[in-house]
Order: sequence, then C-alpha cells, then structure tokens
Amino acid sequence: MTNNFAEQFNGISNQILSTVSNLQKINNDAVQSLVNQQLSGVEGLISNSSRQLQELAQIKNPTDAAAAQLKIVNEIGESIVAQAKENMAILDQSRTQLEALLKTETDALMAKAKASSV
Repeated sequence: MTNNFAEQFNGISNQILSTVSNLQKINNDAVQSLVNQQLSGVEGLISNSSRQLQELAQIKNPTDAAAAQLKIVNEIGESIVAQAKENMAILDQSRTQLEALLKTETDALMAKAKASSV
C-alpha cells in the first residue's frame, strides 16, 4: 500500500509540475507576442512621425496646418485603437489556452484521485 501511495503521489506531483510548466509556456508566449506587437507599434509610430514631419514642412498657411494636425491626431488615434485590439486578441487567446489547459489537467487529476480511492 505504501508503494502504491508513493507512486500515486509521484504521478500527481509530476502532472502538477508539467501543468505549471505548460502554464508558464502559455504566459511566456503571450508576453513575447505582446512585446513583439508593441515593438511593431512603436516602429509604425516612428515611421508615421517622420512622414508627418515631412508633410508639416510643406505647410504654407494656418488652415493647412490645422488640417495636417487633425490628420496626425486621427492617424495616431487609429494606431492606438488598432494596438489595443491586437493586445486584447493576444490576451484573449492566452486566456482561452489557459482555461483549456486547466480544465484538462483538473479533469485528469480528478480522474486519478477517483481511481486511486476505489
């Protein structure tokens, strides 16, 4: 009985460690995706800023300046909204993966616990 208990305990411990490792991988992938998305967003903002400065240098009157500034604000706003949507998509995907993993692992642990108690 003692050997059987030790084997069951080791099996459950290994499964828990595997689950924690898989959870960490999902979290790591999400963070990496977020970092890549943020870097891409910053590159886009830098590129847009450079282009906008060139456009502003061509302005000849206050009306054109106001129109150019409005265009810049709109572009920045659209960029920020797009980045926020991408962030939410990445986080939503990670949440879905975490929920699936936890359900699968919890079900497996419960099945083992029931099997060992019979």
